Amino acid sequence: MTKNSIVHSSIEIVQGISHVLEKKKIDQIVISPGSRNAPLIIEFSKNSFFQTFSVVDERCAAFFALGMAQKSNIPSVLVCTSGSAILNYYPAIAESFYQKTPLIVISADRPEILIDRGHGQTIRQKNVFYNHIAKSIHIPEVYSQEHYLMIDEIVNIAIEKEQPVHINLPFDEPLYKTTSKLCINPQSSNYKKKERVLDLKDLNQMREQWERAASKIILIGQLTSKNPELEREIDRISQDPSVIIFTETTSNIYGNNLFPSIDKIINTVNIETLNNLRPDILLTLGGAVISKKIKAFFIKNKPGEHWHIGHESTDTYFCLSKFIDTKAELFFKNFRPKKNNNSNYFDFWNTIKIQRNLRHDKYLKKSVFSDLKALSCVLEAIPDNTCLHVGNSSIIRYVQLFNIKRSLSVFCNRGTSGIEGSTSTAIGAACVSKEDVSLISGDISFFYDSNALWNNYVPCSFRLIVINNGGGGIFRILDESKSLDSLELFFETKHNLTAKHLARMYNWNYLKAENTPELQRQLSNFYQKSDSPCILEVFTPRLENAEVLKDYFDFLKYDKLS
Repeated sequence: MTKNSIVHSSIEIVQGISHVLEKKKIDQIVISPGSRNAPLIIEFSKNSFFQTFSVVDERCAAFFALGMAQKSNIPSVLVCTSGSAILNYYPAIAESFYQKTPLIVISADRPEILIDRGHGQTIRQKNVFYNHIAKSIHIPEVYSQEHYLMIDEIVNIAIEKEQPVHINLPFDEPLYKTTSKLCINPQSSNYKKKERVLDLKDLNQMREQWERAASKIILIGQLTSKNPELEREIDRISQDPSVIIFTETTSNIYGNNLFPSIDKIINTVNIETLNNLRPDILLTLGGAVISKKIKAFFIKNKPGEHWHIGHESTDTYFCLSKFIDTKAELFFKNFRPKKNNNSNYFDFWNTIKIQRNLRHDKYLKKSVFSDLKALSCVLEAIPDNTCLHVGNSSIIRYVQLFNIKRSLSVFCNRGTSGIEGSTSTAIGAACVSKEDVSLISGDISFFYDSNALWNNYVPCSFRLIVINNGGGGIFRILDESKSLDSLELFFETKHNLTAKHLARMYNWNYLKAENTPELQRQLSNFYQKSDSPCILEVFTPRLENAEVLKDYFDFLKYDKLS
C-alpha cells in the first residue's frame, strides 16, 4: 500500500500528528476505545507503520505503554477519548514523570464552547497533568502552521527530557469522516538528543579531590536498562581500595567488587560500626533508591561531599555539593582517577559483606516456609536472561536481600513506588521484549491491577508469580503500624482471595504452592513452553512472615565484628 492509498482521518491536524510521529520513528500506539478519539483511531490503525494496541481500561493502558517505553527506549503514545478517561492515565503519568520514561498523551476533547455547560464526557482537560508533565499543549479548533511546529517541538521534548508530554485536541463532529488524500506536509525536524560536554577544568579538580579522599561511596539507583559501557567503568573504579559501590537490584549493574543487598549490610551492624561508613565523598547516579536505611543514614550522617551525576540535580540527602549534568558512562570514561592504595575502607566493609552472605545462605537453608523462603526459591528458579519485573511494597524489599543472577534485567516502578500498575507495566514490556518476561507481585498489587490481564497481547511465555500472604504484609513489618488495633482492616486489608478464578476467566494456566517442596516442584515445570501465559500463586503464612524477617536480620547480626 502506497502512502497516498492509506485511509486517513479527514481532520488535518490528526494527519499532522501521525506524520510527525512517523518521521521520528515513534510507532507504539496504545488506544483506549471511545468516539471522540475516532479521528485518531482511524489515522493510526489504518497506517501499517504504527503498532496499535487496544487496551480498554485507561489506567492499565497507561502502565502498559510505560512498560513498552521502558523496554524499547522509545516513547509510547497514549490515545483516549474525552472526559474522565484521561484522568485514569494519571498514576502512570506521575510514574513516567519521576521515572524519566517518556510517554506522549494525545487526548481527544469536546469543542471548547461545550466545557462547563452540562454536556456529557466533558471536563477541563487543558493542562490536566500540570504538576507532572514536561510540557502540555492545547490545539485550538482553528489551527495554523504554527501548531504543527508546536507538535514537533513537544515530541522532541519527550525525547530530550525522557518525560511525559500531553497534546489535547478538541474535535467537533463529524468524527468518522475519512479521506485517501494526505492534506498536509508539516515540517518535522530530524531531532537528535544533545550530548552534554564535560568541563575539563572541573573534571580535573574533582579528580584531585577524589584521589585525596580516604573513603568514597558510589551509590547506584534505578537504571531502566543494562549499560555494558557503564558497567565496565564501574568495574574499573571498584578496584580502588578506598571505594565501595552500593548497587540497588534495579540498577542492573553487576560486578565482583560491588555491594548489592544494601540493607543486608547496614541493617545488621551496630551504631559504632555503621558510623565508620560515613564517606568523604558520596557519588550518586541513577534514579530512585529503594533502601530506606541508606537514605536515612546519609541524611543523618552527611558525607563530606555529595556529587550527583545525571540530568537533574536531585538533592535526596539535603547536602548536594556538585551536580554533574552528563551521562554516567561519559563521566567515568573521562574521570579515571588513580587508586588510593593507603585505604582499608573497601576491605573492612567487604569482610562484613562476605560474612553476611554466608549467614544469609545458612539461614535460608534452615528457614521455615515464608515470604522470604518462597522468594529464595523463586529467584533461584528464574531462567537466565529473563527480564524480571518486581512489584512494589514488601516484594521489592525482599528481592533486594538476594544476590540475583547477573544475566537478569530488573524493573520496578519506583518513580512514585505505587502498588498500582505493576502487572500492566510488565505485560507492556513483554509485548516488545526479545527476552522472556516474568513478574513477581504481591497479592494486593496483583488484585489492584487485575484488569491488566484483560487484553489480547500477553505472550504465552509471560510468567506471573503472586506471593499471596493474605493482605498487605509490609504493615506487619513496619514498627509504626504492626501494633495498631486497626492493622488488619485498614492497613493490612486481610482477605481470602485467590488468583485462580481470574486465571480461568482470562484463559491463563494456573499453579499454586503452599510449602517449600510443593513450590520447588511447581517451579521445575513453570517455565516450560506453554500455549498460555501462566500464574503461580504462592500462599505464605500471613502472621509468621514478619517474625521470620525479624529473625533473619537478628541472625545476620551475630558475628564478632558487630
